[in-house]
Amino acid sequence: MHPRWREHIESECPECGDSVFAFAKHCPHCGAPNTKARLAGFSVAGSLALLAVAVAVGLVLALSGHGVTTADTSAPSGERIEVKGAGDFAWLTDAMSACEGQAKQDAETLYFLLLPLASLAEDDAQWRAKSIIDIGNAILLRSDDALDGLRSGALRLYTGAYNFKILDVGANTVYQWKPSTGVTKVSAPDSSAITQFKLQFQTPGSEYDAQWGDPFNRQTGTCYWVNAIIAK
Repeated sequence: MHPRWREHIESECPECGDSVFAFAKHCPHCGAPNTKARLAGFSVAGSLALLAVAVAVGLVLALSGHGVTTADTSAPSGERIEVKGAGDFAWLTDAMSACEGQAKQDAETLYFLLLPLASLAEDDAQWRAKSIIDIGNAILLRSDDALDGLRSGALRLYTGAYNFKILDVGANTVYQWKPSTGVTKVSAPDSSAITQFKLQFQTPGSEYDAQWGDPFNRQTGTCYWVNAIIAK
């Protein structure tokens, strides 16, 4: 033990007055019990250990966040789009056009029309080959491929709950909305500063929930049609 460290953990023997190591059971000079100083030493050591654990936990939490902040949008779930007709998807194309028109009129807001899809597990490979960009935990399709899949029955609407998030790449800020089900339109008002973003879907129990995909370059006045086969 370094002499300087030992100076701080020695006490005075109440019987003979000589220096005694704080954690010693007895004074090495006169043999008197060192109970009081020993208990005090263990108390201090315990406090320092707890402080070290707290500092370590705080450091881990800080590093795991990587500086990502969550935007305080207080946004609702979004606008649920009503399904009209079992085999006719005109309601969906109408919703796409309406969202596009709204985005052109309000360039300060970032709009998304979310089309959650599900496929048979054995078909995932062929859909992944058609994916337009990697978004980590979903397969993102072109609108034509998504609509063709729905009309043919190869795809169906995903009926479970999901969370949708975006990451503002420049500000490293996450925008999130309350859980949604079905086709939903969400928006991020006053977001003209966002020039590049990533997408993420979260579903209960999904092993892919923590993954972000490749970034999108924002096109002003565009409603992004997010036609995604969600990983289960």
